Amino acid sequence: MRKDTLSLLIGLLFLCQCNMFSPQEFNNPSQGGFSLQVNANDEVFPVNARTAGSIDINSFEVSIRDAQGNLSQHFEEFGTMPPEIRLAEGSYSIKVNSPKKVNAAFDHPYYSGTADFSVTAGENTTTTILCTLSNMKVTVQYAEDFPTHYDDWYVEVDNGMDEGMLTFSNTAEKAGYFEVAPLEISIYLEPKTGNPFIRTFFINDVEPRDWHKIRFMPALGNGEGNISIELDDATNDRDIEVVIPDEDDGEQPDDGKITVAGVGFDIDQPFVYQIGPEGQFCQVNIAVDNGIEELWVEIDSQFITDEMLDFIELPRRFDLANADDITTIDALQKLGLIGEEPIKGLQETTFDVTAFLPLLADGGPEDHQFHISILDAQGQSLDKTLNISITN
Repeated sequence: MRKDTLSLLIGLLFLCQCNMFSPQEFNNPSQGGFSLQVNANDEVFPVNARTAGSIDINSFEVSIRDAQGNLSQHFEEFGTMPPEIRLAEGSYSIKVNSPKKVNAAFDHPYYSGTADFSVTAGENTTTTILCTLSNMKVTVQYAEDFPTHYDDWYVEVDNGMDEGMLTFSNTAEKAGYFEVAPLEISIYLEPKTGNPFIRTFFINDVEPRDWHKIRFMPALGNGEGNISIELDDATNDRDIEVVIPDEDDGEQPDDGKITVAGVGFDIDQPFVYQIGPEGQFCQVNIAVDNGIEELWVEIDSQFITDEMLDFIELPRRFDLANADDITTIDALQKLGLIGEEPIKGLQETTFDVTAFLPLLADGGPEDHQFHISILDAQGQSLDKTLNISITN
């Protein structure tokens, strides 16, 4: 059994056995009764995630629905659930889960499990539910010699959702739990010599129950250091290494450049869009000597809400080079963000947000950002932000 799995044994025991209840004890012969038993085995939790006996099973939520999806019984806490419940004969589903689900929180794993069962008057049924970790666990460690090289440091991990970012301090003692989505990891470093700088990388291949163990190694004199990702129990067996230079000198390596340039404007300055006049466009040229491996875009706008993105079926953060969901691909093509031909492996492409401009203008004078993260085939990366300022 996996170490990051909580096994909840839920017995649905229909109490019409001859040695417990007689058929006459049921007021309605078309009904069946059942009792619910929840047993937790702490040893199946991820290593170091919890201590034995720390899970309050009584706080778990229980929901029972009929075959049409209508809620038949609901209990905010298992501890308040009566020992005996009756249901009409028919098919049902039951769900048991942790009491609260959030996009990101420290020391807050979320477990859930479902099962289908049937009620037959006068018969007994037993159903077993396996509740597993539904979110991802992230832990951060720093090498012991970090204080030798840096005065201060911390890490931000973000899944791109509302309230989906956690900050791991320079001690990073707590485990963070995240709703499943690609992760953006940024380490902020203040070296003892030189200027403070930031390094960012991404984990795009994510699944429920993943445990991302991130260990940071400082630069070791030759200007390089490693960040390695260790993934528990082979749930996601892709290791990632990122080079950290001694300081942020802004220079690209000689073995292939990545350049991002605005068409008719300076990418490092806001692109100003005036409400009213037609014929305005906003395009960004991207050149990658070694070919595009990943091209992530994140929409950062208070006006463009999650509800608006859901309506046009577009995620807030997406990879233009590796979109594989038909719905997302269709939305990207309708907005002109990608064409029919794939851009992965290309050395040049144009990121065109012209179709977004009227939508942004509907929100009135306001600033919006499109964060662009490029990874080439040799593992080199570059981050740029397209700032769009809407004016009257």
